[in-house]
This record gives sequence, C-alpha cells and structure tokens, in this order.
Amino acid sequence: MQAHQEKKLFPGAQLRVYANSHDLLEDMRAPQYAPNFVLTDLVVPTSSGYLIAYELRNQGYTGPIIALSGFIGREKLGREMFEYGLDGLISVDMSFY
Repeated sequence: MQAHQEKKLFPGAQLRVYANSHDLLEDMRAPQYAPNFVLTDLVVPTSSGYLIAYELRNQGYTGPIIALSGFIGREKLGREMFEYGLDGLISVDMSFY
C-alpha cells in the first residue's frame, strides 16, 4: 500500500485494499465492480489465497488472480495454485511483509 501511495507501484491506478477475504468477496459480487486483476497473499486472515481464488472463480471472475508468497519452495504448491484458479505466483522476500 505504501509503495502505491508513493507512486512506485501501479502509478495512476485505483487500488482497493481489504483487511479480510469476506469484504473482498462481498465487493466482487457487485456487478459494477470489475477490477483489472486481484493480488492476494497465500496466507490471509480467516482464509487463504487459494480459497479466495476458488470463490472468485465460482462467482464468475475471469480476470487474473496473482498470489504473493514468501513460502514457494515446493513444486506441489505451484500445481495446486492452478487447480484453485490462481494464474500466477510472485515470490517476495519475507522483509516485504
């Protein structure tokens, strides 16, 4: 969020940040809300990036869903993400958090 506010990340874009998955999924049900893409962590309060992607796909969202994670050392993790509807995974250093 700070990088976006400083115009270093997605300059000129409107960014919505959610404290929990419930609020994101609720907003995504509104027909007028159609984000260009969704970024999520794999580990989020009360849910997971996998479940968020799964729910968004079930709601009909077809845009890209990209996960961030500091824990991507396993090949199985990469395969699982596609099964749940994620389109990609970005490895971030733990200091990012």
